[in-house]
Amino acid sequence: MKHSRLAFTFSSSLFLATVLLGTSAQAASPKYKDVCPSGCTYSSVQTAIDSITDSGPDNVYTIFLDSGVLFTDTSITTNGKSYINFVGRGTGVSVIRASANWYINNQPSFDSVDLLNLSNSTNITLRALTIDARTGDPCLVGGGCYGPNTFYSAVRTDQANRILIQDAEIMGITYGLYEVINTTGNLIQVFGSKILASNYGIGTRSATWHIFSSDIRAVSNGGTSGSVAVAYAINLGSSTTVENVAIWGSHLHAESGQAGQSYNVSAISAPFSMGSRLAIVGSTLHVKMTTTDIGSATRVMAALFPNAPCSSATPLSVINVMGSDILYESPTGMTQGRLSGIGWSGSRCVNVNILGGGFIDNGGSGGTYRADMVGQPTVLGNYEPIINTYGTRLNTIQNTSATPLLLATGALSNTSNTQSGKVTFPGSNTVTVTLPRPMLDTTYRVIATANLSETLFVSAKTTTTFTLKSSKAGSTAIADWILMR
Repeated sequence: MKHSRLAFTFSSSLFLATVLLGTSAQAASPKYKDVCPSGCTYSSVQTAIDSITDSGPDNVYTIFLDSGVLFTDTSITTNGKSYINFVGRGTGVSVIRASANWYINNQPSFDSVDLLNLSNSTNITLRALTIDARTGDPCLVGGGCYGPNTFYSAVRTDQANRILIQDAEIMGITYGLYEVINTTGNLIQVFGSKILASNYGIGTRSATWHIFSSDIRAVSNGGTSGSVAVAYAINLGSSTTVENVAIWGSHLHAESGQAGQSYNVSAISAPFSMGSRLAIVGSTLHVKMTTTDIGSATRVMAALFPNAPCSSATPLSVINVMGSDILYESPTGMTQGRLSGIGWSGSRCVNVNILGGGFIDNGGSGGTYRADMVGQPTVLGNYEPIINTYGTRLNTIQNTSATPLLLATGALSNTSNTQSGKVTFPGSNTVTVTLPRPMLDTTYRVIATANLSETLFVSAKTTTTFTLKSSKAGSTAIADWILMR
């Protein structure tokens, strides 16, 4: 019995030693770089990055940010190094923060200054940490405001690929998370994260972006350093290259309370090029004004702002909005501006398909124009976005010019279930009506009335046309019709 107890004690000691040795060996691994304000191997993230010389697919490094706020006076860059995981203990717990000196040291630069630059890197992860290029801005706390021509931004991803932002928080002033140039097919993914800036929360170009279960905000109330020209939660900013962006289960929020300004405010701005695709699924698009002092009657304030330029009426880019709410909101008594769920201006060319969800005037009143959709045709050709709604409806539509919204594009209340229009008989008892939107099948009903004392009936229904016939052989009547399915 005594021998058994001795064996147990020896085995327990051996097990404990093995655990301790294993822990020590893991902590001492050259692929593990611990960083914190004091007591860690490194006291700066840049030093930890600089120590990595051989990262690769089979040699992935982890830079671990322990609890605390790491202030930095200088920007951080991966210098094109790849296969690095930046991991913390949680957002607001492990924080990389630009100091007040970071703003001072980088003004005036007349360029973009980035707290963390991931350009030319691949296979980079940011997880469970905060990248903060906002809180330390002296301007926000009543100090000096720096670099009005400088772009003070948080994370840049030019020519980066396989970038994963997961359970992270990113805060900037001009840009939160963005790219200026990238290669089509490169991938950037954002999962369960919070992105905040004043100009762009996220700015995309050519990479493929996947955004899941995240809160993306552009909030501009003034009083910040740096350049702020718009307030877009997400801006699909390329007019020369194809973009592919998909957003699932996210909140996209654009807000401004800055008085007397005229810059655009939008949850999503999409000035992308021909062939681009944007999919929004189960999300909320929200534009919110918190001031009544709107600086311009023509100011665009739209939850969704499709403004892809083109030179013909052919739809070249597609936006699919599925099961999502489109909200617009203001204080009571706002007297200026164009507040809407969907807003567009100029010669534009985009096809917007809205399936389910709905448009919501979320409170307040006023504006020069205020509706589910506000449009501005121009002399350049009146190319409106084509809006198809399925299971939802544009309840209010306003036009800022005398030019009527076109039936096939701007009437916009035509759906796969309900359509309407007007047709004139050409001096005969038969006229063919071409539907603004193709129907799914021919199981629809048509009601038609004439402005003259004639009897009308319907024949020859197809998915794209139907025929109206009159009881008068040489009819010149004008018929109003409505179709329901």
